[in-house]
Amino acid sequence: MTALSTRKLWDQVLAGGKAEFMALPETSVDFAGLQRAVRRWLAWFDAAGLAEGDRVLIRSGDDLVAATGFIAALLDGVIPVLMTGDTPELRALAVAGTVEAMGFVSLAGTIPDLLVSHVARLELTSPTQPPRKGWFGKAAAPDPLAGLPGPALRDPRLPDDPAGLAYILFTSGTTASPSGVQITRGNLFANLATLSRLFGYGPDSRIFNDMILAHADGMIQGPVLALANRCTVIRSGGFTIAGLEPWLERVRQQRASHVITVPTIWAMIDAYAAHDDYFDAPECTALLSVAAKLPVELWDRLESRFGRPVCNQYGLTETVASALYAGPQAEMGARGGVGRPVDCEARIDPA
Repeated sequence: MTALSTRKLWDQVLAGGKAEFMALPETSVDFAGLQRAVRRWLAWFDAAGLAEGDRVLIRSGDDLVAATGFIAALLDGVIPVLMTGDTPELRALAVAGTVEAMGFVSLAGTIPDLLVSHVARLELTSPTQPPRKGWFGKAAAPDPLAGLPGPALRDPRLPDDPAGLAYILFTSGTTASPSGVQITRGNLFANLATLSRLFGYGPDSRIFNDMILAHADGMIQGPVLALANRCTVIRSGGFTIAGLEPWLERVRQQRASHVITVPTIWAMIDAYAAHDDYFDAPECTALLSVAAKLPVELWDRLESRFGRPVCNQYGLTETVASALYAGPQAEMGARGGVGRPVDCEARIDPA
């Protein structure tokens, strides 16, 4: 992979054309569609008066809104702050105030009335609203980007300072109260390069990643990693025990090459999956566990049952995505441990 930059990412968008970018449960978006979506976001940034360095809070549970809004802001030098669609109003207001947001994006009717007047507002269509009637009475699915204006004619600004902010992401609060983490473009591009090298991502990759996009492993190891490699990210509407079989069958149906989820879900797959052949297509090369330590007993069972190598990744919101890796490669740590640092340093605080 050549050195990453905002220019390189935009070139990937322009060159992608009809190649698939995002496979969603009910539709598919190619790179040409991603380009149109980015330009629509740029038109709203301009209409809202957002300048480079301004922060925009995007509160959405819709994958297309979250991914395209995040990518458009990243490319334009506007700082995205992602939150889940069910984030309570008071918390959203507190975050908007903390980051000094100049824009607030949410579903129609859900933007807090207490939001200060100088913050630009964008109301989007709920994907759960009833389908509208199209030509000849045929039902047309709601467009989650319907609140955006027509596409801007300009290209994104593509700031290239590696020390400049790429995004702000609030931690999940696993070990302390949630806090906003500022990630620079240099941080982001370095981690994307490591992930791409270690796991062999390229234009033919199809990344099955159904994690929440407002979390680092969901967005960065999903849509952003797919953009960096001009490949496809597969989304499946969220994991449930009741929907386990269709969720797993989608791996094969969508010809996934890399399957990424957390140890808890890998444990449920091990416990409740009815079959052993979900990952045995030749293009499926890696099962990746992220965000926590994978127990060695579960690791052994997954490899034995499914016949694919398993790797464990661990990192913090502050490390973009992963920093420590365990698996079969020489530079990774041994299975059963949290992993070894790759392309970075890790220190134990004596305190």
